[in-house]
Amino acid sequence: MTVRSSAIEIASRSGRVTVRAGDTPVPVLTKGSGYIDADGVVHSPGHSSVEVECPRGADVVIGAGSGGVHCHGELGRVAVTTSSGTVTIERAGSVDVRTASSSVTVEDCAGACEIVTKSGTVRVGRAGSLTATATAGRVEVGVTRDARVHSVAGSVHVGVTGDGTVNVKSMSGSVVVELPAGSHPATRLRSVSGRVRTENAPPLSPATGVLEVESVSGSILVRYR
Repeated sequence: MTVRSSAIEIASRSGRVTVRAGDTPVPVLTKGSGYIDADGVVHSPGHSSVEVECPRGADVVIGAGSGGVHCHGELGRVAVTTSSGTVTIERAGSVDVRTASSSVTVEDCAGACEIVTKSGTVRVGRAGSLTATATAGRVEVGVTRDARVHSVAGSVHVGVTGDGTVNVKSMSGSVVVELPAGSHPATRLRSVSGRVRTENAPPLSPATGVLEVESVSGSILVRYR
């Protein structure tokens, strides 16, 4: 059967799901039983591991039950819904991950990156913008321009460019925000019962971004590097 679409859709009850972006002109099932139909939908037994090779820049939609999800290479929009199992995404145009109890790692997201997890660590190397909600688990971000991070019980460490809009709210974890030395965001920091500090703050000047951090019982550190 000829596959017309470079976008793929995968559903798995259990078992590892692996997607690799490569030189292939159409999606190809490289591991696991089943087939890919003309619309790019992977049909495979629900309890087996699946590995698919797809064209670079392809959009991927994955629904998984209790297996890990791993995306390699340069992809377009990546959307993942899973109950449990590690999620890793190497490079994508945009990311949307919803999970109950998974750790999520995104190395590079060119556009919007949205992650929701109830329990698990969130790690993002780089994103154009980030929205992250974690009930129990750390949130670690290398660099992003705009960020909205909500954490209930877990530390937050975010690197930002300083010229975007950043809002971080934490109930019971420490918050560290790192900015470039030359940035000048309008800053509002508040902790009910934790220490609030700023390191290497630049001289006052017209604001070029917004930084708001609120914590109930955790410390806040804003560091200019």
